[in-house]
Amino acid sequence: MATTKRFDVKDLALAPEGVRRIEWADRHMPVLAAIRERFEREKPLSGYRVSACLHVTTETANLMRTLKAGGADIVLCASNPLSTQDDVAAALVEKYDVSVFAHRRGRRPQAAADDGRRRRRDRGSALRAARAARGHHRRYRGDDDRRHPPQGARGRRQARFSNHRRQRGEDGDVVLLDERGGDVVLGRERIGGAEDDVGAAGLERAHQVRGLGGHGFEVLPMPKAAEVGDIFCTATGDKHVIAREHLERMKDGAILANTGHFNVEIEIPALRSLAIGTREARQFVEEFELEDGRRLYLIADGRLVNLSAAEGHPAAVMDMSFANQALSAEYAVENAARLERQVYPVPDEIDREIARLKLETMGITIDQLTEEQARYLASWDEGT
Repeated sequence: MATTKRFDVKDLALAPEGVRRIEWADRHMPVLAAIRERFEREKPLSGYRVSACLHVTTETANLMRTLKAGGADIVLCASNPLSTQDDVAAALVEKYDVSVFAHRRGRRPQAAADDGRRRRRDRGSALRAARAARGHHRRYRGDDDRRHPPQGARGRRQARFSNHRRQRGEDGDVVLLDERGGDVVLGRERIGGAEDDVGAAGLERAHQVRGLGGHGFEVLPMPKAAEVGDIFCTATGDKHVIAREHLERMKDGAILANTGHFNVEIEIPALRSLAIGTREARQFVEEFELEDGRRLYLIADGRLVNLSAAEGHPAAVMDMSFANQALSAEYAVENAARLERQVYPVPDEIDREIARLKLETMGITIDQLTEEQARYLASWDEGT
């Protein structure tokens, strides 16, 4: 179909390939598909404009299709210049009639909301929902600015189980990327990971590396880790966790990557100032030659590595994450009159509905609590 929307994408001729890939992802996103089918009937978002600043991938495309099926007018722009899939952007415009502003390695319009809270001042919005952990953190800080609209945050249990416990999310992508992007055998390397805390994400990444023959769980401060590590992957959501002083200590051949959302975790300006020469060593890998002859390697310009040099989470993982976004948008519209300008956790009923849909699409049924069991769990009247 010919689009009626404004857009800025690389080449509409790429649309057929994008459509094929979007449809392939959709086959592995049955929860979102079930929501889209209901949205088609009920149109819960009719009359609403939804602006999105997300990674423009096949999975995101299926979220946009779902919101559009609900009656929303959609505008999508890219949240990362290296994660945009140009064929997907073209397909969204040409096939699905969505306004898209996204180029891989190209222009990135300032807009919308929100993956990591890139858009900060949007007084007229009904809801802003953060999916990424960094956006979640920023929303709770909120800059004490009461002008922000009601906000939904990523405090949902099913997503944590999906992304971490199943080990099919970001951490597995990072390990695969380090092998693909860096072309190294991980079992013979020492892997350094800078984490915001010793939590689920860090633990799962360590398990992934250990399973491939890595050395395991040694914990060191960054100045010491810099001297012994072969591969470094940051995941803090903070700035300059690998700084100039660490770069100066690293051994020849060290590989640097980031999976903490923005490309500020590695002090890239310092790396460039230390270099006497640079070159592209291979796709996604930039080599920096230092004055003393050492060479350091930066993957994907220090950007979100699993999306910039690979394709991010599998569609089956993003199915539940984007189902959460779709149902949170519906919830905000239905409850707009009573929602105040503050951060709201995702309601339990949305969490439970997504879990129910996931099991249903897998053909799985489970037992339900009886009324007697529910009363027992909620009281202290029985038992010893």
